[in-house]
Amino acid sequence: MNPIRLFSIALMGLFVLTFSLSASAAPEAEALSDGAIGEPAEHNVAAHDGKAKRRKARHKRRNKRNRMKFPVQGKVFQAKLAKRIQRMRKRIARRLKRKNVSPEKAKRILARFSNHAATLRAAVSTAAADGKVTRKEAKRVRQIARKMKKSLKPKGGKRAKRSKRRGRKRNRKG
Repeated sequence: MNPIRLFSIALMGLFVLTFSLSASAAPEAEALSDGAIGEPAEHNVAAHDGKAKRRKARHKRRNKRNRMKFPVQGKVFQAKLAKRIQRMRKRIARRLKRKNVSPEKAKRILARFSNHAATLRAAVSTAAADGKVTRKEAKRVRQIARKMKKSLKPKGGKRAKRSKRRGRKRNRKG
């Protein structure tokens, strides 16, 4: 007989033997947990649930910590926005450096960003004119920021050109 065939038959017999042994010991296995010997399975499940609950609570706390409570003082809102603008400026500069953008082009991009940041600061100062910023005013500022972010994103590049070409090809066929 083929040695591989003999090996597969032996493996099958081992599997059947193992399965029959585990089936006969099933009532005892239910009482025991997966990892710990002698502890009921419910105990480990409860511990696992506790870990999940703690993790969820920690995540909730983290989100609450960073969330602003409205109405907020105007100076606090302006400081937070200034910090975000500074962080964005650093991120853009780092990316321009990493992508080896020419200094002239990088200067133009950063100048454009500065113009948008000035517009955003003006919107924040009007929102904080009375000393407090409400949730509605903050929402308006956020909408302005989103519009500016869209206008800052590049509109050209290989992908844009490629998609335009694909559109033309479809129109020719159709």
